[in-house]
Amino acid sequence: MSLQKWIYHTDHEPKIINIDEFDTYNSGGWEDSPAKCKGFTSIPSIKKAIKDAAKTGESHGLSKKKAKNIAIHQTGQKIQKVADSVNEQINSKSAIKKAKKAIEKKILKEFNEDVDLRSFTGYEGLRELQEYYEELKNGTNKSD
Repeated sequence: MSLQKWIYHTDHEPKIINIDEFDTYNSGGWEDSPAKCKGFTSIPSIKKAIKDAAKTGESHGLSKKKAKNIAIHQTGQKIQKVADSVNEQINSKSAIKKAKKAIEKKILKEFNEDVDLRSFTGYEGLRELQEYYEELKNGTNKSD
């Protein structure tokens, strides 16, 4: 059984796919989080949450622009956590662990780097580990 994930699109209903199909969908404008979709800040409830958070930031002395940017970032992080939680629920813990082990082996084989999987917990950790592998593969890892 392959791991699954929800994907989101600005113009289409969300759907569940196998993780290994994501690259194909991603090139078509699908994202792994609603927060990454173009225009997510224009959704009325999201827009209100950002506006309220920005007002709080301004009341604490931040400039209007900085308060809004922080509010957008924090809202996006919260949405990503919900997306990761939902994806973790549709996959078993053993499947997630097995997928992380497979990525760990790829990193060790291709980059001779032993990854400490204890720092990549749950489905969120799987996503972070996949992003780390992609950074290494593309030469964009900033920890070098």
